[in-house]
Amino acid sequence: MAGASTQATRIARGKADAEKIFPILKEKFGDAIVEEVTDTVDPFVVVETAKLYEIARFVRDEEELYFDLLSVISSVDYLPKDDVEGRIEVVYCLDSTKHLHRLIIKVYLPRENPSVASVEKLWK
Repeated sequence: MAGASTQATRIARGKADAEKIFPILKEKFGDAIVEEVTDTVDPFVVVETAKLYEIARFVRDEEELYFDLLSVISSVDYLPKDDVEGRIEVVYCLDSTKHLHRLIIKVYLPRENPSVASVEKLWK
């Protein structure tokens, strides 16, 4: 049963982080925050590809957020299926070692000519 308890704690913490962080992002960047997903183990925001670098710099530098660790950059290739277009999804997992919270940011790219600005130099 310890596993279920740990999972419940992780879900609760993720939702608490999202409730604090997502409104700050929405207030600062408005429509550049395309989607907020909170009903999952790891809540995340989807942002406009063109605004990714600016948003990443903000969450790193904003004292209230202070995401000083880019812990994961990953991607998923969703193939076209039935009537749904395929896409590339790039996932960034950010952690604040000071505030002990986490943020997951995603961008969606078209399968044809996918491109996104690199953010890794922000955390060098």
